[in-house]
Amino acid sequence: MQHALAALGEASVWRRLDDLGAARQTLAQLRRSLKQAGSGESGYLDCMEQILSAWVAWGQREAGQAEAILQGMRSAEPRAAVVRHHPRIRFEWHNLMALIDRARALAGQGPALALRRQSALCALDHFGRALEAAFEFGSFDAAQQVAANVGMAIWLFAGEGLHGHPEPAGQEALRWLLLSEYLCRASGSGGISAWNAIYLMRIARGACSRQDEPSLAEFRQYQPLSPADVTKSGSAMPWLDALLPDSWLALVDALLGAQQRGDSRFSLLQRCGLWLEQAWYAAHAGKLALASGSLARLQHESASLPYSDRAFFQESIARLPQVLLQPA
Repeated sequence: MQHALAALGEASVWRRLDDLGAARQTLAQLRRSLKQAGSGESGYLDCMEQILSAWVAWGQREAGQAEAILQGMRSAEPRAAVVRHHPRIRFEWHNLMALIDRARALAGQGPALALRRQSALCALDHFGRALEAAFEFGSFDAAQQVAANVGMAIWLFAGEGLHGHPEPAGQEALRWLLLSEYLCRASGSGGISAWNAIYLMRIARGACSRQDEPSLAEFRQYQPLSPADVTKSGSAMPWLDALLPDSWLALVDALLGAQQRGDSRFSLLQRCGLWLEQAWYAAHAGKLALASGSLARLQHESASLPYSDRAFFQESIARLPQVLLQPA
């Protein structure tokens, strides 16, 4: 059973780093260890193998396969009992199901609006259940993951007309993200998490124009929220000053610097998100060489992402001044 526990821990690390090939190989080792130990489809390790398999499918943007694995766990005993009664399994199950419902709600204009709104409500319900489970087994790290996901979901849903209104939703989303960062620090992290940073910076510029190919002059007239603006809006949070940076550009520079020095290791999707934010805020500050270099790195690295993620970054690049893409 020690081999199975080791394989579970290793697979979890590979999954969070988005090395899905290594995660799949380690999950195969885990399944073999469980079979050799004579474990049936009834225990924690078995259910975690299923959960991680669903996460790997989700990482490949195979939402249907991920959902099928999760629904299979809930549809038959004894796995269903583990999902109901084990808080760690329940957290993982609801957190991933919420992300699947969130993606369904945000899937363009194809589905009927009423169905998309229902998916948005289901996502928020699953996030709520995941947060309850995280606190039940006492994990600040798990709770901060959910809080960040809730914040981004609230903001995205309001922007699509699926739930709430954009202005109050933006403030609520920021509060959830700052709560996530507070929990992240409480869990022992020494610095701001990459996802929280990306989400905060994205929401801070969320009210800016989304027109394609603005001129540099037009782009630099945009007015994103500054960290000081966020501090003013969250004055009821006495710990806010300790969480927010002096500027968004300083924040993203520090995170990418930590990655380049080897002090931090971010997943491919996180790196692409950070390159985009550095390009946006550097261009807005008039640091065109830095912005152009960031865009070049983004274009290179995003080529390895799944199609849906790649398309998001292509759309985002189109909303930047195209002078940044011209050779120096």
